[in-house]
Amino acid sequence: ILATEGTFRKGEPTPEILAAQATPLGRAYLDWSPMPILTVDRSPGAFEQVAAEHEQPASPGGVVVTLLDPRFMGVLPWLSRQPSTPLTGTILLDRQRQPVLQVMDGRAEPQR
Repeated sequence: ILATEGTFRKGEPTPEILAAQATPLGRAYLDWSPMPILTVDRSPGAFEQVAAEHEQPASPGGVVVTLLDPRFMGVLPWLSRQPSTPLTGTILLDRQRQPVLQVMDGRAEPQR
């Protein structure tokens, strides 16, 4: 995938990517985006930051999966005025790769 920031290689799907793709947000995003970019951040700080922003408990061993669409990434004037990349999805998975939280553009859907 070629985006304004460079070329993104499609890697092999990890268990975390597969788990995120199976969530309602993941399925909707993959259906909507013609070339989604999914990234995994396994750092404890990333999980804790997103969880705290949405008043969710931290989950040791949890991961953050981010869903991006290259059409909304880059240095376009209308995008640079936004505080974050629009149409970005974030899925928090616990250690067992179960969804804990799904966030689309800052709006959270806690899992029950």
